[in-house]
Amino acid sequence: MAEIKFDFELKDDANPKDTIKGTLEVDKLGISLSFAEHGMFTEPEGAPIYIEFYNNEIRVHIWGDINEEDATEHISLEDARNTAATPETMAFWGEDTKSARDMVAAAASHHPECQCAICYYGADEWLRNFHASEY
Repeated sequence: MAEIKFDFELKDDANPKDTIKGTLEVDKLGISLSFAEHGMFTEPEGAPIYIEFYNNEIRVHIWGDINEEDATEHISLEDARNTAATPETMAFWGEDTKSARDMVAAAASHHPECQCAICYYGADEWLRNFHASEY
């Protein structure tokens, strides 16, 4: 059972008149994204995108083909951790480097196993402030 369920509508960046409805659901094990008229082999109305935190790693699973039972993509975000940033990347961040480092330190002390923005801000605040204009 989802602890948080958030319905949303995305506008097509190339054609703003076109939209698609979706649902984001969060539970203790992960985050699922479903979209109207999209599904999975095992569930026609299922969520073809699932994000989990497993074995100290954030992983994204995508069912990109409704005719395939298993996920077609498995993406690790291990190399996306701020702590994996090279000096060149930090130099590119420039002024924001200090705030990014502070955020990582605060997140790590708040929830040592996870440094993601969702855990840092809390899912409701993260959605309201960063990813939904009409929450």
